[in-house]
Amino acid sequence: MLREPKPQSAMTTTAFHHEPRTRLTDQQRAKLFLECGGMCHRCRRKLRPGDDWIDEHLIALENGGTNDLSNRGITCTWCKPHKDAEDHKKAAKSRHVATAHVVPIS
Repeated sequence: MLREPKPQSAMTTTAFHHEPRTRLTDQQRAKLFLECGGMCHRCRRKLRPGDDWIDEHLIALENGGTNDLSNRGITCTWCKPHKDAEDHKKAAKSRHVATAHVVPIS
């Protein structure tokens, strides 16, 4: 029996599917920067004019996070690789656990 795909609005976040990524406008990024006090959410380093930074999901989309501004923070480029590695490790573990509950041991 084939199942019909869910409408896009009814999609849920699972270990294998997550909310599509959205980009912030320049105004939203400026607001986020000011709300965060210009500080990296990981190392708390104060970012100066000209420093590189990114807006990032505090809880990664692949780990159940949303695109809401409340789930956004600014991250300096020094901390980004470490946060990405942690996020990917957590998502991989979630996929492994989900697979182990569905696929019988052979």
